[in-house]
Amino acid sequence: MKFKIQLVTQCETGETIQELTCLERTSEELEAMGISLPEAKSLLAALQKQVVEQQVSAFLFNRQSCPHCTLPFRHKGQHPVVFRTLYGNLNICSPRWFHCDCQPHDNHTFSPLADLFTDHCSPERLYLETKWASLVSFGLATQLLEDVLPTDAHIRTTTIRNHLYGVARRLSENG
Repeated sequence: MKFKIQLVTQCETGETIQELTCLERTSEELEAMGISLPEAKSLLAALQKQVVEQQVSAFLFNRQSCPHCTLPFRHKGQHPVVFRTLYGNLNICSPRWFHCDCQPHDNHTFSPLADLFTDHCSPERLYLETKWASLVSFGLATQLLEDVLPTDAHIRTTTIRNHLYGVARRLSENG
């Protein structure tokens, strides 16, 4: 038996269908029932990658022209940005554009994704990291995240600690 899992995206420009994975089951044993943890991790990582890539593309498409004169921004280059999510770290290509000459600016260039990615860690991942780190040791929280989530890179205990302290600092400043 085959199971094809697809992502159907509907937007103003139309509909796209992307195959995320194909699962095949030939065994009638208990171990073959449902989706395994490695398959679930892989599926969630692939889904997250596709969703974020399409959201980033739509974000950039909507900001490719100057809001004052509507001329398209000239491209200077691009650099990679890492966005850490519950379902893995994503390498995102972040463009650098020249500001339009119709308005004065402090800088000649800007990165439009800086407005979107105000933090390089998703709120959901930050939530789980800080929640688990507040309940158990940083090392154990790291192991739990790596066991349960489809992280593709080693999570450092110092990162967990720094995220927890950052959230605590923000809470004490706001509260």
